Amino acid sequence: SFFYPQLKWILVTFAGIVAFSRVYIGVHYPLDILAGIILGWAVARLLINLAEKYFFVNSAEHHPAS
Repeated sequence: SFFYPQLKWILVTFAGIVAFSRVYIGVHYPLDILAGIILGWAVARLLINLAEKYFFVNSAEHHPAS
């Protein structure tokens, strides 16, 4: 959803359906899913923060208003 914000709710809905299906068919416990959500969010947030800091150039920073 970072790269395609217009698809955020579609992606979240799909992830929720997949997460529910894993519990429903018995291959994961609900806490497994919760831990995966938390870990996935934390890793994604860390990578986005690093990318914004080191790879995405803020044009206002390099071209200050006169």
